[in-house]
Amino acid sequence: SDFVEARAQGALVADRVAWLSSVSLQNLQKISGLEASFQYEEAIDIVSQELARNKEVREEAIKLSNYLDQMAKLLSEIKPREARDLAAEAGGVEIQVINRLISYNEYLNNLFELLKAKFEGKIKNGDDRLKELLLLINQETNFINSLNKRFNERMGEFDKLTV
Repeated sequence: SDFVEARAQGALVADRVAWLSSVSLQNLQKISGLEASFQYEEAIDIVSQELARNKEVREEAIKLSNYLDQMAKLLSEIKPREARDLAAEAGGVEIQVINRLISYNEYLNNLFELLKAKFEGKIKNGDDRLKELLLLINQETNFINSLNKRFNERMGEFDKLTV
């Protein structure tokens, strides 16, 4: 039951991270529109909000890793062995998600810092770096989604064995 509770709490944190990330992506579209209409001051405000949100996502990733740690400590209590193996594999996958999430947030943070510098007139160009960061962010998003799918599949199999 402790494992199930840690898993449930971890799922809530993961959902919050997904929501925060989706808000950031929506705001990235707003920033793009503001840039196109030369509304740099408003774009800077949104970029500043996103830099703060990015810190919040990092804090949530730490919470998620704490729940994974709790789950790992409880693995030995899970029976049958096949269920324990599935839970261990799912935990390993979720650790990969956290690692990818850290990379994703770093790229997103770099993107927002670059946009802020651009809007403040501190750099004249940066379009190549912006494109590179957007590509990296999209790649990390795809990896995270793929890993989350794998995690959910393993935990679905786990549930069939333990319910």
